[in-house]
Amino acid sequence: MRLYVPFATIASVSIFCLSVLGGCQQEPADPANAVGQTTADDGITAAGSSFAAPMFNKWLEVYGTEHAELSLSYASIGSGAGIERFLAQSVDIGTTDAPLRDTEAAQIDGDFAQLPITGGMIAIAYNLPDFPGPLNLPRDVYTEIFLGNAFRRDDPRIAAANPGLALPHQLIQVVGRRDSSGTTLVDRL
Repeated sequence: MRLYVPFATIASVSIFCLSVLGGCQQEPADPANAVGQTTADDGITAAGSSFAAPMFNKWLEVYGTEHAELSLSYASIGSGAGIERFLAQSVDIGTTDAPLRDTEAAQIDGDFAQLPITGGMIAIAYNLPDFPGPLNLPRDVYTEIFLGNAFRRDDPRIAAANPGLALPHQLIQVVGRRDSSGTTLVDRL
């Protein structure tokens, strides 16, 4: 069984290690298809979320000191690349900020488990030079901005949350990452 870790709930080291070592042992790989694969005998490879990387690296460091016979590695390559490597079966553990889609899960031969491991959040920032802020932005307006339903800085909902402030009649320009990262996977949740 292999392990897929969506949304890079902090779990203890023992839960992680038992999940990986107790449930993810693979059959020996066919040498003809063994590019980049490992078995429980020679190590555990993980790749994906850069957000979760410090936690995974610490877990592997702590576990590795007690199990020096294992080769443990985590590649902080981003959620999208973690999914790609997991689907290609070139890593034992893939980490990302969203669960696999049904179409992705259907590509996997054999059993695998999806486990929530930790939580995080995305910050929204704004740039209003010469604005006497701070700007109060109601939570229900966040989604409206990203859906394109609130697109001016003086939107009535934003103005109501900022009484007495003259908000500029400017378009809100949403800027975000373009790569396949956890941040850009939020729409999958």
